Amino acid sequence: ATGSICVNTLKKDWNATTALSHVLAVIRCLLIVPFPESSLNDEAGKLFMESYEEYSKRARLMADVHGRTTSACAAPDEDDPDQDDPD
Repeated sequence: ATGSICVNTLKKDWNATTALSHVLAVIRCLLIVPFPESSLNDEAGKLFMESYEEYSKRARLMADVHGRTTSACAAPDEDDPDQDDPD
């Protein structure tokens, strides 16, 4: 990740008086109604506009590959014989 930001509220319009509630409202709006014409990832934005079905498949794949599962976040199961015993 480069740290780049595609949202003008954070990129161009930011100033010391910008409220966190405003930033969160902008992010919420983007989650509800994405704006692919101004996407940070040009390839994803183009795919979103040209074939939402293909975009959705790729997004699902990336979430499966890079996302955490519930079990990865859960505490270790002490009764699981398959877990390595550090002792």
